[in-house]
Amino acid sequence: MSHLSPGRFLWFEVLCREPDRVREFYTQVCDWNVITWPSPLGTPYEMFAAGEVPVGALFPFPADAPAEHRANPHWLPYFATADVDASVRRLRELGGATWMEPTDLPSVGRTALVRDRTGADFAFFKPENDPAEEPAQAPVGHVGWIECSVPDATQAFADYGALFGWTPAEQFDMGPTGRYHVIHREHRGVGGFYQAAGGVLPPWRWICYVRVADLEGAWNRALMLGGTRVMEPMAVPGGNARIAMLRDPEGATFALQWTE
Repeated sequence: MSHLSPGRFLWFEVLCREPDRVREFYTQVCDWNVITWPSPLGTPYEMFAAGEVPVGALFPFPADAPAEHRANPHWLPYFATADVDASVRRLRELGGATWMEPTDLPSVGRTALVRDRTGADFAFFKPENDPAEEPAQAPVGHVGWIECSVPDATQAFADYGALFGWTPAEQFDMGPTGRYHVIHREHRGVGGFYQAAGGVLPPWRWICYVRVADLEGAWNRALMLGGTRVMEPMAVPGGNARIAMLRDPEGATFALQWTE
């Protein structure tokens, strides 16, 4: 039985300008190791690992990267698909676009870097080997939640439902800041669409939540290492979790998550 279910979060890259500074920040904040992989494309690929398990990567902007990307370091999520090319075609039918066409990565898989109709960037990914079974709860050091700021949650669910089968679940009124819509995949909460009041959208819209063993400790280390506050540590309403959001030293937004 394959564990490659559509829309499963598989990977992330932290796109940055100064890899030495960014590497030090994340290894200390998230307690990650770095594993260097001799990529067949020629440039060594630095992977972040929780223990010995790779969870994502550090990716310096290529020299030919668009100026808008280099000006805004960010995290890029990779979502599973059984057919990258078909997913790209469907995305285009929905008004999206690509900024890297479907590409084979030797011994890794096939991927494409894309943008939805509202400007949110992500990647389709079909790994060469079937991934491990998805745990009920992300282990410490792994991404345990994702979210995206959207202008219209109904439209977002229509588009991403067509791509991945994501469906709407609970909604939370966040007062003057907007409304939060939980994303379900295969009948379980995996993330959310955040519809900001007034339609104000950040330049990079996907946020990944890294599960940590000590939220306050990770938060304090981040601030000492040049991170900046976005949202102070807080309890999740109605749950047994705490979260915090911040920017790394280059301005890339991400979040920390603690759960019992």
